[in-house]
Parts: sequence; C-alpha cells; structure tokens
Amino acid sequence: MKNVTQYLEDQKNIKGHSFEEKADSLTSLGTSNFESGSENEFSDSKKKKGADGEQDDKEQDAKLSRLGGPDINDLLLVWEDEIDMIMMICTNAREYIVYDESDPEQSKILRRVSGGHQEEITILAYDFHLSLVATGCINGEIAVYDFEMSKCEGLLHGHTGDITALEFMAPYPLLLSASMDTTVCIWGVRPCPSKLQYVCVKRFQNLSWKQEQDARSVVTRLLVW
Repeated sequence: MKNVTQYLEDQKNIKGHSFEEKADSLTSLGTSNFESGSENEFSDSKKKKGADGEQDDKEQDAKLSRLGGPDINDLLLVWEDEIDMIMMICTNAREYIVYDESDPEQSKILRRVSGGHQEEITILAYDFHLSLVATGCINGEIAVYDFEMSKCEGLLHGHTGDITALEFMAPYPLLLSASMDTTVCIWGVRPCPSKLQYVCVKRFQNLSWKQEQDARSVVTRLLVW
C-alpha cells in the first residue's frame, strides 16, 4: 500500500479522495469507499443469506458506520526540518488529525484534536512560528489551537457561513479568514495584546458581483506575501 508521501508524488490533487484507517496508520489514500464499484460489491454481499452472510453484513455495516464516508476536506504537509515531516488533515468530522510522515513506508497517527467545533471542519491552517493551528467550520466558526499542547486557545465568531479560506499573516500575530457570507476578516491571535486576541480587528465586504446569480462573489482563496 502507498503511504501519503508516495501518493502525493503520484497525485497533485487529493481532493475528493478518502482514507481508510488501520492500526493507527494511514495506509492508503485513494478513491472513496462509497463509489459505485465498492457500493455494488456491498449490495451484492447483502443478498447473501444464512449465518455467514448475516455475519458478513454486520461486519460491513459496522465498517461503513465507523468510516462514515471520511472525505478529506483539507490537508497540510509541514516540514519541520530536512528529515521530519508531519501531515495534518481534516475530514467530514469535528476533529483534525496529525500524522508523522518521517517514515517513508508508513504514516503514523500522532494525535487527534477536537473540542473546538460542534459541526464539520472544512479547512485548516498552520503557522510554525506562532505554533498555532486554525480550523474553520461549516457554521462559520473558527477555532485556534496551540499546536504543541493541542489545546483550544480561542473561538472566533463573526462569520455566518462556511469558512472557505484561512491564512496566518506571518510574522504578524494575525489570521485572515474568508467565508460563504462573502466577507473577509482579520483576527488578532497570540502574542498580540490581550484585548485584541481572538477578536475581529477588521472586516471587508467583497464587492464583486455575480450577475447570473444576483449575489456577491465568495472569496475562496487568500494570498499573503
């Protein structure tokens, strides 16, 4: 089975792919377990009756329930030095997962981080110098975590739609966010003055207009340089 590093060498875009977790390692990244091929195989297996068939059905149902269609929403690869590399992903769940990618043969789970969101996480960002991770949720909420301690530092409320983009403005203690509500916000994060931490210090409204939809355009990418 290919590990993540090998997979990324073959595929430039992993959007729309899924993973299957086995023995606390990411052993494969490939097509969704719910695409037509595997779905047909599962339907065929359901037709088998008898004690063995029913047992197989129960195991398959449990497997599908455990996976829950974990499509990858966002992925980050972080090189800490020339050797050590970590990967962070968020799936259609309320957590993000950190993997050790130092071993070219196998990806190992370092930790799962949750507690910041009540809804699905759709995007994440990481800043090495601030040692912070930011995650965006479908309900417009943003959570900021201490990377080393996996502790939620603050919740950012200000957007009313799905978060579409997140970027730290290194070396400044600022975070940029964009949302389906067509706004862009600048947030203060540590170590800025406490009165500005996790507060929206500036909000911008996108004035671009989609005439065919009679609505404002949504910002889907933020570039910081």
